[in-house]
Amino acid sequence: SKVEKRIYEYINMEKLVYTQDPIFNQKIVDFKFVEKRQEFESISLDTGENATSPHNCAVFDTRSLTPDKLIIYYEIVYQRLADYIPMVILLFILKEAAVMLRAHAMDLRDGADVVKLLVEDTEAGRKRADLHQRMERLRLAQERISIYL
Repeated sequence: SKVEKRIYEYINMEKLVYTQDPIFNQKIVDFKFVEKRQEFESISLDTGENATSPHNCAVFDTRSLTPDKLIIYYEIVYQRLADYIPMVILLFILKEAAVMLRAHAMDLRDGADVVKLLVEDTEAGRKRADLHQRMERLRLAQERISIYL
């Protein structure tokens, strides 16, 4: 139950502060993974009777790049673990800020006349009614135009 709570907390934290994609992209650029793959793809293939030669198999075999991928993934895991503490701190700050803002908003409401605060300003009401009438006229015009088309 505690583990499940921590997992949900971690997932929620990841939703708020997520950094894995930039880390992965940066590691691929740093490791020159794309250039290494292009080297393999640029090797010319044998055709004809040598089509099944070991040379051709080596060109299509991307397993030679797997150790490079593993290094990248291990570096990402290391970076994620290094980022975990700052992410927890950031999540705590965000949650505390939300609690403080909520409390401050409720404090502003205390002692105020709620009905007066909820009443629409006459100018705003007039603008809203005018915009609603314009929207209705445009809708009717659109219907009439669509009949003739």
